[in-house]
Amino acid sequence: MYISQNLVGKSIAFIGTHVPRHCGIATFTADLAGALEAQYPLTRVTTLAISDGDNQYDYPSSVDFELRDNLPESYHAAAKHIEESGVDLVCLQHEFGIFGGSAGDNILDLLDAIKVPVITTLHTVLRKPNDEERRVLMAIARRSTKLVVMSQKAVELLLSVYGIPSGQIELIPHGIPAMPNGDRRLSKEKLGLVGRRVLLTFGLISSDKGLENVVEALPEVVAAFPDTLYVVVGQTHPKVKEQVGETYRNRLLARIAELDLENNVRFVDQYVTLDDLMLYLSAADIYVTPYLKEEQVTSGTLAIAVGSGRATISTPYWHAQEMLQFNRGILVPFRDPLSIARACLRLFYDPQEHSAMERRAGEFGESVQWPRIAKRYMRTFETAIEAGDDDATARVAVSPGNGPTLI
Repeated sequence: MYISQNLVGKSIAFIGTHVPRHCGIATFTADLAGALEAQYPLTRVTTLAISDGDNQYDYPSSVDFELRDNLPESYHAAAKHIEESGVDLVCLQHEFGIFGGSAGDNILDLLDAIKVPVITTLHTVLRKPNDEERRVLMAIARRSTKLVVMSQKAVELLLSVYGIPSGQIELIPHGIPAMPNGDRRLSKEKLGLVGRRVLLTFGLISSDKGLENVVEALPEVVAAFPDTLYVVVGQTHPKVKEQVGETYRNRLLARIAELDLENNVRFVDQYVTLDDLMLYLSAADIYVTPYLKEEQVTSGTLAIAVGSGRATISTPYWHAQEMLQFNRGILVPFRDPLSIARACLRLFYDPQEHSAMERRAGEFGESVQWPRIAKRYMRTFETAIEAGDDDATARVAVSPGNGPTLI
């Protein structure tokens, strides 16, 4: 284990959404903070959680401050809390849409009011930002000692679109939980899936997930393998449900009925625990992400699925292109049910290829489990704390052509 004497007795504060809020970044924040706390008990790790609107959450004790996204005064109070509680470093989780103001610029008031070093993890890097989005990201970059991203594509965008110095960028992959070596047969038995070939998608549901393309692919797969079952685990995204209710899910259900696939699709309409998610992944024969948008530099669900050793079929959004390299999965064109069907049949007909793909994915997963990712973040934190908040010394001077730091 990497242990930094420079961080003994130091205090690290995360800013981001946090469980039990239903949000991928909330899970990421909780997992990373938890991994750091477990491995480095002599370093204090706390979280300032972003709450949306008037929604109430029963946060764990590790959350010691709650910000209201739409209240500017809440950000000022949070800055005061950081200064008064002796925080040595802030790790900001940034995503457009979780902070209030124009393009989320409320967070800038907080960053401008604190003096400690800031490490920012960018969960989205836009290829074509509007003026406000660019302004906010550039302001965050100026206040951050380092910008952490989780894919090479995100690195390229920061360099080419935003002109961020390469020495300010660090590529640290998305972490995943330690995966138990679950027995697929036993997991299927626990879930009532014995005798089924299981396709799985999990995560918050919205129309940009492209689930209809898997539904449209099923008739051809079911014709060859009638025992195929497509399991969709997850609730409708809270913001989508707020705006249009269950319109998308109901449209899927209607199409499933039209295709006479009621026995071949199962919705698990709940936000499952990590243990339950691991059980579903262990039972899955193939994981599918049929997302519709290319511009996605990070997918936590994909990282977890591949890292758990599942054979994966995915559309070629940016993160999938990188994650499924080296035959760790199969890429299919966007909005192409026939290609999804053929990829499923290819793996069902060839158990050896299926097993080899799972082995390669599992080997990759061992390298990105949360304890290892926490170690990489801790090294970044140590560098930032040593440098202090002086940008002249905190940023790394690089010559043209040097790439980002990969730690």
